[in-house]
Formats: sequence, C-alpha cells, structure tokens
Amino acid sequence: MTCRRVVPWVLSLIALYSTAARADTSDAIFAQRSGQPLRVDIYRPATPPPAAGYPAILCIHGGGWSQGSRRFTWLAPDLVKAGFLVVSPDYRLTNIATFPAQIDDVRDAAAWMITHARELQINPQRIGLAGGSAGGHLALLLGLAPSQAYPGGESTALPKNTFKAICALYPPTDLTTIVPFPLRSRPDNLVAKLLGGSVNEKADLARAASPIEYVNSDSPPILLIHGEKDRLVPVWQSTVLNTAYQKAGAKSEMILLPDAGHGFPPDQKTETQIADFFARYLGKS
Repeated sequence: MTCRRVVPWVLSLIALYSTAARADTSDAIFAQRSGQPLRVDIYRPATPPPAAGYPAILCIHGGGWSQGSRRFTWLAPDLVKAGFLVVSPDYRLTNIATFPAQIDDVRDAAAWMITHARELQINPQRIGLAGGSAGGHLALLLGLAPSQAYPGGESTALPKNTFKAICALYPPTDLTTIVPFPLRSRPDNLVAKLLGGSVNEKADLARAASPIEYVNSDSPPILLIHGEKDRLVPVWQSTVLNTAYQKAGAKSEMILLPDAGHGFPPDQKTETQIADFFARYLGKS
C-alpha cells in the first residue's frame, strides 16, 4: 500500500462508491472528536419494521484511512432493499488523527446505534458490520477486537458479541505484512500514515491493529470477498484470515473473483450473496 498509488485508487473509489441512494437522515451527530462533529447517514427500508425492529448494518467506507466519506455507501441500496437498516458513519482520517482514532470512532457509531435503537427502530441484538478496503479492515477489527484492546482510547466499550456477522470486501487483515518488506521502514505509505510511523517503528501497534490477531472460536461469522488481481491489498490478506477462522473453528465464507482487482463494486450475484449472508445471521425484516 504505497503512496504513489493513492491518487488513482482514491479517484476510482469516489467513482465507484458514490451512489444514487439518498440517506433518510444525514445530520445526526454521534460524537465530537478532534474538534469536529462526527455524523452518520441512515438508510431505511421502505417496508415497516418488524415488531422487534429492523436488522441493522453499520457500513464503513474505505479510502486508505486517508480519503473517503460516509457518502460512499454503494452497499447501502441493495442492503436496504433486502430489509436492513444501514448506518454509514464518519471517522477521523489520517490527516486528522492516527490509529486508534479510527476504530474508536466506528465503535462510537455502533454504541450510538445501540443507544438510539428505539428511535432508529432497529433490533440491537441483530447488528452486522460491512465495509470495503480500509472500511473492511475497520469492520473486521471492530467485530473481532475487544473494546479494551486499545488502552487510552476515547470510545465507549461495547458488550461482547454485539456484532452477529461481518462482510468485508478486499480488506487489509494483517498490517504487519501487507506493506512490502523494502517499504516497512518508510513513513510514506498508507499503513504508516495510519500508524503514525513506519511499520518497523510501530510494529506492536501494527499487530494490535490487525484483525487476524483476534480470531478465536467465538469470533462472529464473516464473509470475505476479494479479487485475485488486487494489486493494492493482495488476495492473501483474505485467505490468511479465512484460514485462521478455519483453524479456530469459527464460521467463515470466502468468495474469490478471478478477474477482479481492487475497489470493484459487487455485481448483482455478489450483492445477492452479501444480502443472503446477512439474512442467515441477522434474520430478515
């Protein structure tokens, strides 16, 4: 994940992640951090909620932790059509704050969802996570790492087993290995900017920020989707996590797309697979 690739990659993300779907609410503030409000967009199904509330998905945007917006919610329209309420949060980018600010922020967004479950008409026992690229990394980390994993963090602790399922598309899962070896001493790649220093310098933090470090038999079910031609986040970042899940005896599904690179929007078949995955573990409206 080198800086020379940031500009074309981010431009492609902006083109792919922008969606015609419109949020029902786009001004709800869930936290104040680093002198700025953090907001969520909320996408509601057209159908009335079930008696216990909609199943809900916190959908986290990508952009190398340094770009992007909660508006980049290309997953939202199909998840909403499938009956899920979708919440898309802001989080602080690396030009504002380094890790663990990003995981603190998305954890705060999840805590806000639970606190406002009645107003949102969601079932707090049926919450899932989704995200692509950096958003997939944060979704996995939020779902796998315990709240106390980052001492000194600003976020609210969440109950164990808050999240019932996670879908991550082309996610970084091991920050200790994703940067090519010759670049691990450099501070000018995306992972180094997230950590606030080179991978070599911040080795312990890189490990703590890696979802693969937290896999155990109680980990929530995951669906991993990755293109085999991904040159930014190598496909083995998903395969090693899938293997770790299998060794731990946790539930994992993986879809590898032979001709896909990085940042692809799911086609109709993949969108259906994502919706079906969440329906199995969160239930349907």
